[in-house]
Amino acid sequence: MDRNEILNKLREIFSDKLKIVSNPEMVNESTNLSTDYNIDSMKVISLIVELEELFGISIDSEDITIETLTEVGKLITFIENGK
Repeated sequence: MDRNEILNKLREIFSDKLKIVSNPEMVNESTNLSTDYNIDSMKVISLIVELEELFGISIDSEDITIETLTEVGKLITFIENGK
């Protein structure tokens, strides 16, 4: 799966599952979910669950920072490396 495919999957999660984005096409690698969409801690937990299920990865709190979870470009890189 390339970066663009991962980005499209993330857009689906953000709009359909977490309901934090009304226009998923506005999300790109420079999007910061914390500052751009005010994602809260409960949504971060939901995001982790969705990522683990969709991408078949295990996310350990020691292996990831809040910046990685909220900065889309860093999140894509994390997913690429976790597969």
